[in-house]
Amino acid sequence: SEVGTAPWLMLSLTGTMNVTNGAHVKFTVDSGSTGSRNAIYLNAGSSINVSNGSTFEIYGYGTAGKEGQGLQLDKAGAAGVNVTGKSTFLIDGTNRGYVNSPAIYVEDSTFTVQNCTANASNGGKFTATKGSTITYQNNAGHGLSAGDVTIEGSKFTADNNGYYGLYASSGFYVDSTSTVNVTHNSHGGDFAGLKLTSGVTDGLVEVGATVNITDNYCSGLSNNGVCEFEEGVNLTITGNNNDKGTTSNGGGIYNSGASANLALPSNAVIYNNHADT
Repeated sequence: SEVGTAPWLMLSLTGTMNVTNGAHVKFTVDSGSTGSRNAIYLNAGSSINVSNGSTFEIYGYGTAGKEGQGLQLDKAGAAGVNVTGKSTFLIDGTNRGYVNSPAIYVEDSTFTVQNCTANASNGGKFTATKGSTITYQNNAGHGLSAGDVTIEGSKFTADNNGYYGLYASSGFYVDSTSTVNVTHNSHGGDFAGLKLTSGVTDGLVEVGATVNITDNYCSGLSNNGVCEFEEGVNLTITGNNNDKGTTSNGGGIYNSGASANLALPSNAVIYNNHADT
């Protein structure tokens, strides 16, 4: 989809797109000076399924300040992306990665959203399981922003995103065999590395999990909900520096609001965090 052409999207999908058996699909959009470009418009009930060692990629160029995105849903929460069987899914350099709350499911695969010129993601349900590698990095806005976040047997990284690294608004679960790294986020404003809203009423990180919340440029962990990091979780919260002014509180942890209830393990490593307030 080149500069100077009229279409604002490449594919309007009603139904199912299956990429399988080692296939490699690549979309490239260039917003340039002539307007927004979107790769795929997902109509209600549609899905993209990447399986059996396949690769699906979306690349965006010239998207800063434009509203082009990798995946756009016409109806909130009414479409999904499934990446399974040692496959790879990548969105790189679009304005927003995906918007309007798709359901994302990743199993034994790699899923990456990076270099977006606005938010990498927007809402929906996110599930990673069975040895998956998940990365949200170098996005100008949010990294992973979702309603319900489930990470099982996987490695999750949110690094160098301008706003929240990882934001969950209804559910947060990390099992005993997972690693979560939230680093160098919130350089673009008053956000946090990891944010749990009051909608998270039964958040859980199981004993044995590793969670590193380090070197973020606002609060490391900002919690308004209910979450238990079980005894024996390997939790490290260090080097976070909240310099966002007198209305932004907490360096390592900001536990705030009437419904906030945060349980931490006795072996948690929490030091060398700073805040103006």
